[in-house]
Amino acid sequence: MNIVNTKKWLKDLDNSLENRSIFTSGKTLLHDKLIVPLTDYFPGVNSYEILEYLQSHGLFQTKDSNQISNFITFLTQKKVEKVVAAQLKKLKKEWNGPSVNVFLLPIDEGNTDLLKELGWKCGLGFSDKTFIFLSAKVSLKGLLAVITHEYHHVCRLKHSKKDLPDFSLLDSLLIEGLAEFAVEEYVGAKHLAPWCNRYNKKVLKRFWESTMKNNLNLIGKKNHHSFLYGNESKLPKWIGYSIGYDIVKSIIKQNTHYKTADLLNKKSEELLSLSTYKMK
Repeated sequence: MNIVNTKKWLKDLDNSLENRSIFTSGKTLLHDKLIVPLTDYFPGVNSYEILEYLQSHGLFQTKDSNQISNFITFLTQKKVEKVVAAQLKKLKKEWNGPSVNVFLLPIDEGNTDLLKELGWKCGLGFSDKTFIFLSAKVSLKGLLAVITHEYHHVCRLKHSKKDLPDFSLLDSLLIEGLAEFAVEEYVGAKHLAPWCNRYNKKVLKRFWESTMKNNLNLIGKKNHHSFLYGNESKLPKWIGYSIGYDIVKSIIKQNTHYKTADLLNKKSEELLSLSTYKMK
């Protein structure tokens, strides 16, 4: 497991922001000092596309002049890299997971909705890397929760032998539900994401019947956004995440011996068949 030394890039960025001319934007420096080094980990992807993608999922802006220095202090004083490495070592062994590059970066603290929903942390999991976006205000348990959730994504991608562009909507629902079940098992139910218990069973089943069930074969993670996160007109916030978690919980209720490791390599269709959610 490789915890990438993002502090080096962040220090360089912080120094450049402090000494920039009035003609140089913070976003330009963020691109040049942080995103350009990341291009080595995204072969063939345009650096500006990487920037936009990461920021759309929680990467910080450069509006708060103190955020970077506060984040570096947080990493050092709380020994965050050591905590992350220990948790990943444990999960890698128990889940037979791959070694990946891990990037610890500041979260967008201006996005109050995101902070409220996710508790000062969020992340992104790929098959070969994971990004963890944090505030210096995150708790130790919160840190362990986001690491567990995102590394589970990495392992699920490995075991499913699918890439995100090949994911069906059912795959997307379950990868989120399984990741939060892992958080519950390894960190504790108190540290589940708020969307896990946001809606009652009646609401979840209603949207399963009206919307999700007929779109389970929709391919491409990029096409699942409104189903997962909701939209203003038809679907409530985080509805797909909530349904995914409830599918997994219904499996566990009927099969109490199952642990995260038991479910990790099961196909989505098999998992659905074990649940109380049905295709017909």
